[in-house]
Amino acid sequence: MELILWQSTGEGGQVSERGNIQCPPQVPPSALHSVFFSRHFLQPLTPGSSLLSGCGFYFLSEPAPGSRPRAASPCRGAERGPSAGASVSAEERWFPATGEMAFFSSQAPYVNPPIPFSGIIQGGLQEGLQITIQGTIHAFANKIAVNFQTGFNENDIAFHFNPRFEDGGYVVCNTKQKGQWGPEERKMQMPFQKGMPFELCFLVQRSDFKVMVNKNFFTQYPHRVPYHLVDTIAVSGSLNLSFITFQTSGIQPVVYPSSAYPVPFFTSIPSGLYPSKTILIAGMVLPNAKRFHINLRSGMDVAFHLNPRLDEKVVVRNTQINSSWGPEERNLPGKMPFNRGQSFSVWILCEGHCFKVAVDGQHLCEYFHRLKHLPAINSLEVAGDVQLTHVQT
Repeated sequence: MELILWQSTGEGGQVSERGNIQCPPQVPPSALHSVFFSRHFLQPLTPGSSLLSGCGFYFLSEPAPGSRPRAASPCRGAERGPSAGASVSAEERWFPATGEMAFFSSQAPYVNPPIPFSGIIQGGLQEGLQITIQGTIHAFANKIAVNFQTGFNENDIAFHFNPRFEDGGYVVCNTKQKGQWGPEERKMQMPFQKGMPFELCFLVQRSDFKVMVNKNFFTQYPHRVPYHLVDTIAVSGSLNLSFITFQTSGIQPVVYPSSAYPVPFFTSIPSGLYPSKTILIAGMVLPNAKRFHINLRSGMDVAFHLNPRLDEKVVVRNTQINSSWGPEERNLPGKMPFNRGQSFSVWILCEGHCFKVAVDGQHLCEYFHRLKHLPAINSLEVAGDVQLTHVQT
């Protein structure tokens, strides 16, 4: 396949090389148009030259006959990537879930990425871009860190967000330039809970980063360096990641890949449930939704029925045994956590005596087991007015 290598040097750019490029078979066609692909997967076109070096960034396209390729925003930090001929680490080669990738605003999410993790922000940071991280803090966590940085080294970090669980818990924010840390900003609050899921959102604004934790405002961090220099996100510490998503402010997140989670959705729970087992379901409530449900099944019985009803503004919990429903549980400690047209994450923890449920990182309810043989609860069903983005059993 003939592709054009486009090297951007400023406002314009020029076609610097042309040649036949061998593409790894596991890479989707849409990835050929991403900065991430050009920086990490392609082999040198000529002896001694590499796509992983240079002073600008490299961009690939398959233009129509007679047309010029369209350049994306400059992806700073390409010169900080591996040198020509250098091997690319497994961490750097992590590739997002397949899906349609946009040039500027959104990209496919990173799903179940390993820790420590580093991944490209396609097109770099821009005003209005929101990055959402969902995962679970370890039960004996010490600290976690999210870095927005230039390239894959840690010498230039525009925003270091560092929750620390020591001394009652606090969050450090800082910037590192040319290997030197600036003055710390400390917020003496801890918005995360050990052993619990969380949702962490960063919104890039003209003058600062706005940080939300579990849908609640937490802090703002003024830019100390131009945010458009940032092209990499790195996450480390005592946590497990479920996914990292990218969306433009005011636009609903794109679902990747919808074909993987058709609704109604059914899947097995390997070896059934046991104390400490967790289930994660993430998705989006449809704009005109009335209700949907999540069922944990034991054969034909439903051990746990979680049924958000948007039309009634209630979340019903129940159990069905031998085709008969038991008494409903409807009480909630707060307001309805699900909203039409909005994304959500549901975290279900199985304990010896009950299920514990959290939505978007906030505790929702406990539901005492009515079917007590946990290993027999071995399948998950999701149905109703919902679109799924991620399921983990």
